[in-house]
Amino acid sequence: MDIVSPKYHDEADPILATVTGQTPTTHYSVDPSGHGTLLMLTQHGETLNMSFVLTSPSHAVVIELDGEPGSGTLDLQTPPSGGFAASQISGGYSFTMVGVDAISTPPPYLSFGGTFSFSTASNITGLTGGVIDINTAGALSSEPITGGQVDTAPDSITGRGVFHIVVPSPGTSRAFIFYMVSPKVLRFTEQDAAAFMGGSAYAQGSAGTTLSGNYVYQHSGWNPAIANPPTGRTVAAGQFSVASGSSTFSGGFSDANTGAMPPTTGSPGLAISAGSYSIPATLNGTLAFTDAAGVASTFNMYMVDPTLKHTDAHINGTGILIPQQTAPTFLGNYALNLNNSIATTSPNELDLIGVLSGDGNGHFGGAANFALADYDQVNSSPTPVLGAPLSGGFQIDQGHPGRATGSFTVNLPAGAVSPNNYPFIPGAATPVTLGVAIYQVSQTESFIIETDTQANVSGYLVQLQLP
Repeated sequence: MDIVSPKYHDEADPILATVTGQTPTTHYSVDPSGHGTLLMLTQHGETLNMSFVLTSPSHAVVIELDGEPGSGTLDLQTPPSGGFAASQISGGYSFTMVGVDAISTPPPYLSFGGTFSFSTASNITGLTGGVIDINTAGALSSEPITGGQVDTAPDSITGRGVFHIVVPSPGTSRAFIFYMVSPKVLRFTEQDAAAFMGGSAYAQGSAGTTLSGNYVYQHSGWNPAIANPPTGRTVAAGQFSVASGSSTFSGGFSDANTGAMPPTTGSPGLAISAGSYSIPATLNGTLAFTDAAGVASTFNMYMVDPTLKHTDAHINGTGILIPQQTAPTFLGNYALNLNNSIATTSPNELDLIGVLSGDGNGHFGGAANFALADYDQVNSSPTPVLGAPLSGGFQIDQGHPGRATGSFTVNLPAGAVSPNNYPFIPGAATPVTLGVAIYQVSQTESFIIETDTQANVSGYLVQLQLP
């Protein structure tokens, strides 16, 4: 599961390098539980401190620990024989991006979604068409991609390159730096003065034009009608089933949390009363559903494992829709990655990462060395909090297979002198307990959203599959 929560900088992207003469050099360490730290020195003179949890030999969830919050993933690059090359970027891709506008003041939130196709001729990889859908603070637009190409071929070792797209209005191009995880997965960030955006593109391959079976989704974004985040931030997750050959569905279930006011917006859980989808041959389709409270949501949907982007004016954000394979229990060691947003005059991000041990009988926790949470806080202290005890519990929802309810508790780390040392939910008493809904993607992966009225935390629970 490739999940990205990108961080935005108004500077050129930092290139990872071992810088001669600097001490210490770029390095990392990992303990037996899969929890590790990473220090990166860049050619721009930045020092970036990270905490991560390995979920497999090729994937990790990660947060920044140096006072500038951010969370995302680390993925092992898998270049073809001979290294990365522009010729490997071929065929159709689906993409989503989130960020802020770089021109307007104050900068509005943006989300992009779309599809584009590459073809290679005469050693030039060019874009042969596509579409980009844009949500600017609730104002929706859609434009064809009329051209573009890979301007800087990916480095054979790092997979780093540059491409641009051309849209008819305003008749200019948008440029993006990209990194190849593999020919099927690109991570990219905007490299022009129009916006600060980041996201991912995925090769469409043999993606089809129909849905069939059980699906689980998670999405998040901001309500442009509400001026003061975090009351405008919305997180949601849910599940539904589509019968083969049908374009409609019902009988699903959803949880939503808008501005820590879930009783008014669908949590702790509402049935999906009606839904529908449409996917044309170009694989950029639509999805819409209404919950039992009459709240309607509409999305653009770009087929790979489908990715989602909002197309209504209520939420400006993106998400993911994945076929669901339910499992009866949580047994083993899991990486927990949570994101919270707070605000004074502007939204700020709080990130948590940790390792939990599930006993398969409704409890998370276990040995103290598995109960670790690193938490990066801005506006409270530039120093991250490390080693906070972490525990939890859950109950399987017998009426909705693949859904569970429960809680996670974050306690004070050893040596803390006051509850203010760990305000993952500012103003909440310590220990902090989050009521949550858990939607299983598979036996190893789950979506999480908070369902109480303290905050609107969302995140992921991923089983560790280490050697």
